[in-house]
Amino acid sequence: MMNAHIGKVQGQYGMIIGVSTAQIAVASFLLWRMKSASPLQLQVVPWMVVAGVLGVGIMFGTSYATGKIGTLPVFVLIIAGQMIASSVIDHFGIMGLPETLLLFPNLEVYYLYWSVCFA
Repeated sequence: MMNAHIGKVQGQYGMIIGVSTAQIAVASFLLWRMKSASPLQLQVVPWMVVAGVLGVGIMFGTSYATGKIGTLPVFVLIIAGQMIASSVIDHFGIMGLPETLLLFPNLEVYYLYWSVCFA
């Protein structure tokens, strides 16, 4: 929720630029300390680029929504989104994962989550 506070003070775009700059600085420092890029793959996997863009979008959306609707609804929506996304990824076997069908017991877990959230 620190990002929400920074977003209120500097604006949402200022927050994104500031946090991204800090992340790049930390990554650069770690690469400099390793003194070798041997553990890194020199090719860019397409889903890594998508994950980076989605991460920035989630960070921006979370900090913006927290300022508008509060922390608890944002937290509930984040967990719900993660549950839906993981179900889709498992069901279709995206990113090389084995396909796991979405069965009724999985839906019971979702029902339990939503019933607790909205009780």
